[in-house]
Amino acid sequence: MKKPNEKKLFGPYERFVRQLKKTVKEAFLPLMVAGFDELNVIQVKRKTEVMYAKLERFDREAYRELVEHAWEWAMDLVEEDEKLNAETFVSSYLNGYDPVTQYVFTREVDRKRMRLNEAIMTAKEYQDHGMLEAAVKKAMNLWFTQSKQYAIDLTLTTLETAYSKAGEEWWMWNTIMDGRECVICGERNMRIYPKSEYPPREHYGCRCYPTPVRKP
Repeated sequence: MKKPNEKKLFGPYERFVRQLKKTVKEAFLPLMVAGFDELNVIQVKRKTEVMYAKLERFDREAYRELVEHAWEWAMDLVEEDEKLNAETFVSSYLNGYDPVTQYVFTREVDRKRMRLNEAIMTAKEYQDHGMLEAAVKKAMNLWFTQSKQYAIDLTLTTLETAYSKAGEEWWMWNTIMDGRECVICGERNMRIYPKSEYPPREHYGCRCYPTPVRKP
């Protein structure tokens, strides 16, 4: 079995995060600097619907590319040539429950939009631009965090799906030891588990990934 190349696996994810930061900032900035005369209920609803739809499209396209990359990386590792419909895989995942975020992506998009709408209208009621700016910044950070997390979850779930397809029954836990790892993840590094006992990821931002190994 080939030696895994960690940098190659996460290279596209790192590029996605850099582009995501720019995309999210550009999307939310117009709301942050808008005058209250531009923000009646109908205008806010229309602006946020367009904005969140655009952000979701950006995420979905990026996720498809991340899944394609992770699948190829995993197939190369196990020396198999199975195929995967990345678009279907992403759609199915985003419509299902994520055990790390503990919600369903497609439902959360609307919830985040409606919470922002309410916060904007509250800021308008009090004519408080500081309140408006804080609300938009909070919504921006929440979207950024969510988008990053789903990028990680989709990448790692793709690996797990690939190994299962290839019939790999023993997986090693690989912790990225860059000084940001938690105590639990640090202790799990290089441990080998039967597939059925492989531990779940414990927290947001966990980039620990499995690799298949021969039975110990």
